[in-house]
Amino acid sequence: MHEEHNKLVDAINMVSVAYYTEEFGMLRDELEAIYIRSGEGEPSKTAFRDALYAIICEQDG
Repeated sequence: MHEEHNKLVDAINMVSVAYYTEEFGMLRDELEAIYIRSGEGEPSKTAFRDALYAIICEQDG
């Protein structure tokens, strides 16, 4: 149980660090514009998810 808690806290920390980077906001906006033009069903949600994934992967090395 304690290990699961620590994993959750680590994940939350990664998300919060990524969210407040300038790169995240710029990438999210760029992806959202692309997804809107391409007719993506949920462009805002998909752009947020994809930008977050990219930033976390970049930070993780």
